This record gives sequence, C-alpha cells and structure tokens, in this order.
Amino acid sequence: MVLECPVFTPFEDEETGTREINELRLWYRDSDGTGTAARVQASLRFVSGTSGSLSSVLEGSVDSNGSATTTQTTRTTSLGNMAMSDGQYFVVVTMFRNDSTKTVLFRGVSFFERP
Repeated sequence: MVLECPVFTPFEDEETGTREINELRLWYRDSDGTGTAARVQASLRFVSGTSGSLSSVLEGSVDSNGSATTTQTTRTTSLGNMAMSDGQYFVVVTMFRNDSTKTVLFRGVSFFERP
C-alpha cells in the first residue's frame, strides 16, 4: 500500500525568513522488526513551485527494517537543517506485508524544526 501525505510547514526563521526542518520521524509498528514479512518506509519528496519537477529529498527516508523493535515505536532521520524551497513537500509511505500473520501499522510522521 502506498500513501502520499502532504506536508504543511509553518516554521519560519524570524532572522532569515527561511523555513528549515531538522528531523523526520516515522511513527509505526512492524511486528517482525528487521524481518522481511512486514515493513513500512517513509520518504520525503518535493515538487518545485517553479519548474514542477519531482525530486526526492535524499536525507529524508526512514525504514522500519532498520530496527528490531516489534511494538509501537518511532524511527528518525536527520534532515540536516534543510532549508525548504518554494514548492510542495509530501511524504510517500509504503507498507509491505507478505505474511497475513504479521502486522504493519503506519501511525504518522512528524517534523522538528531547527533547534
């Protein structure tokens, strides 16, 4: 299953006028941890406001198979105080399950602004 979730970014640095985000956090449950029967991935994508071209934000991917935790949890990735450009940001969430006895749940994503 693939979901596309728009990202609203209200953060704006008062000194520079830029919008910067520091971290992407995925909230999920993957009942087999690092196993291959269940998995959830989230990637931050961007559509340019001027050219309309689609691109991935390279630092902005999180994969549940990077953790052995099998209960509700989170995983994060640093976005390196990424300055957001004019355009549309969205998260592509992909959930996989190839064993009906396994559980994969997507609870959401959250962002943290520059400290």
